Amino acid sequence: MRLGEMLMSRGQLQPDELDKGLAFQRERPEKLGRILIELGFLSSRDVLAALSEQMEVPIVTARDFPVVAPELEGIALGFMRQFRFLPLSVENSTVTLAMADPLDSETIASVRLFTRKQVRVRLCSDQEILAAMERYYPSTETDIAEPAGGLSASESAEDLEHLRDMASEAPVIRLVNSLIARAIERSASDIHLEPAEKEFRVRFRLDGVLHPVETPPREWQAAVISRVKLMAKLNIAERRLPQDG
Repeated sequence: MRLGEMLMSRGQLQPDELDKGLAFQRERPEKLGRILIELGFLSSRDVLAALSEQMEVPIVTARDFPVVAPELEGIALGFMRQFRFLPLSVENSTVTLAMADPLDSETIASVRLFTRKQVRVRLCSDQEILAAMERYYPSTETDIAEPAGGLSASESAEDLEHLRDMASEAPVIRLVNSLIARAIERSASDIHLEPAEKEFRVRFRLDGVLHPVETPPREWQAAVISRVKLMAKLNIAERRLPQDG
């Protein structure tokens, strides 16, 4: 059953209110539940309860959040903020996430790939997720990196966080995942990421010979290389010395 129909069957939404919400949605692509809340027709609690029933996903609130957020290695705060999710627990082979959209299969797949764990999801309002982020990761706290290339410690930390954020953007993740999948499919022994002054080239080594694959946008160079470093658990700030991972 669709969300609007479910809310009407519960007696929480009138047909004319649903019509207004749908008309608003046609003008501004947005989740219907959020629109109905903004229009004042429903509370966020009502929408969450209906979504929980529709998706068959349990609800969590701020009371269910841990005192300290578990770390998800390789997943940047910018990525969590963009896609509205937070780790609730990491236990053995499973990570539990509070998500504003538990049907976001791409985000779930990304977390599964980089944590190498199964993902269990719980539904939570995006307001509570964002509020929890402010508590867990206050903006005044930054990772201080060693000064490099003449940068101050604060500039290095800012640059490092920017690299992490870029590497965790969904299009970059999809591109890197696609390259790895295609390399495996073609039995390539190596993937060569080749930065140049005017282009960023990718080549696969097949039977000892390098074959061009595609040319991603030049401006994606730093993000793609940082993504690979994060996956290999390498230092993304190191740009001069070779690293193994």
